[in-house]
Amino acid sequence: MSRHLYIQSARKLSFENKSIIIEKEGLTKPLVFPLEDLDLVFLEDSQTMITSCLLSELGNAGVSLVVCGRNFLPAAQSLPVNGHYLQSALLKLQLSELPYKKKKFWEYIVKQKISNQISVLQATTDDEEAIGRLKKYLEKVTPGDETNMEGVAAREYFSSLFGKDFIRFSDDPLSSALNYGYSIIASCVIRQVAFSGLEDNLGAWHDAQQNAYNLSYDLIEPFRQVVDYYLYTHESEIVYPLTKNIKVGLIGLLNEMLTIEGKKYKLSYAVEVVVNSYIEYLKTGKTDSIKLPIYQPGLSILEEDDE
Repeated sequence: MSRHLYIQSARKLSFENKSIIIEKEGLTKPLVFPLEDLDLVFLEDSQTMITSCLLSELGNAGVSLVVCGRNFLPAAQSLPVNGHYLQSALLKLQLSELPYKKKKFWEYIVKQKISNQISVLQATTDDEEAIGRLKKYLEKVTPGDETNMEGVAAREYFSSLFGKDFIRFSDDPLSSALNYGYSIIASCVIRQVAFSGLEDNLGAWHDAQQNAYNLSYDLIEPFRQVVDYYLYTHESEIVYPLTKNIKVGLIGLLNEMLTIEGKKYKLSYAVEVVVNSYIEYLKTGKTDSIKLPIYQPGLSILEEDDE
């Protein structure tokens, strides 16, 4: 089973015997984690030394290293250079097919995002008026979301969930926690997009010239609500800088359960299903190829043999 390794502090990270070796002050023996058990490593200590051998082997193993900056948010990420043997073919596919299919794909993304927001409100504030308005916005979503129902729904959603005084991009601890949680999931999506061989610059809706991860920030939208629900249920614990417990809890959301076409997946694996379905949609143009996560807050963890 893949794991997500969180390293708050370490003196040195190196590679030996197919494993990441973590040397920490005060420990007589280093910690050892086989790379085959990992898919993401989160490093918060800006003073940690990392060997070039480890970075190379992380890339070979498809393990992504995420390094946090001074604001404790993910600031840099290592990715494999050659993620897939069909990388050139997929680039040609994106360039030829995306212009004709991106509006329909973005419609599906926005609809699922709003549907998940409705589920979160039903499980938290149970604000009937807000839920009713979100359902109307959902019905009005068109290909390409020309009338920006995503933005309208988001304002209604956050106002109901965190109060009318909440400002999404303010400097308060809650916004910082949201940014941290979203960055964790984005790191998972970015890794999978790279590993699948897709060109991340080519998004369906996001197309910022300064953003190398436009596609990933399209795909993350129906996953964000997992973070929203967690922070709603832990709002009294949120301070700045974020505590270790909150950060570990947000990283642990990669194991949260979601449903795709009646099957339940951990979030980190659901990302892979979504990315693969995007490739299939580009190839076939069939909208039933698009597979997106349904989030039901409180969904229980499955037994190992059910995953």
